[in-house]
Amino acid sequence: MRHGALLTALGLVATGCGGASAGAGSGAFASTPAAPSSEPSSFEEAVLALPPCDPSPWIDGEVPRLTAPFEGGGSDEAAAAGITVLPRIRNQEELTHALGREFVRIMVALDGVPAGTARFWLLVDARGEVAALEVAERTDYALLDAAGSRVALMAKMTPAVRSGCTVPVWVTYPVTFQRGRLRGGGGG
Repeated sequence: MRHGALLTALGLVATGCGGASAGAGSGAFASTPAAPSSEPSSFEEAVLALPPCDPSPWIDGEVPRLTAPFEGGGSDEAAAAGITVLPRIRNQEELTHALGREFVRIMVALDGVPAGTARFWLLVDARGEVAALEVAERTDYALLDAAGSRVALMAKMTPAVRSGCTVPVWVTYPVTFQRGRLRGGGGG
């Protein structure tokens, strides 16, 4: 039985999250609607074609941290850092399938259906690759935390943009495990 059919049989549904832009409607940020497929969009192609910014340090010497950009947040931190386009998840379908596979393994290992949300800080580099991960918030289950981190590290994103070039940023990335829903990256 394929994992999608198994998840359906168990009453579990994996939901996507896209990467809705923070500050939508404010005019401050470029619109980044969720792409339903893995096909590159013109938005993704345009952002990925931008050159990286000069690697000179940020004003405060640290890469900015954007809280919850995949859940509609992060706009204040982004505006303060001069970021006009927030990172966007490019491989949501792959992440959703990976999350489903991980959840099935955990249910078998724990002989049940655990629930919880783990939050991670991901360093998204100027190419949109996840370069580092820090745990921001743990669940009550080490297996969920480990599975969430494995899935989070698989994320492929468009990079953040400042002054017409790409820059690295830290973003929070939630992974939620619960009966009926599996979410990576918020939304859903």
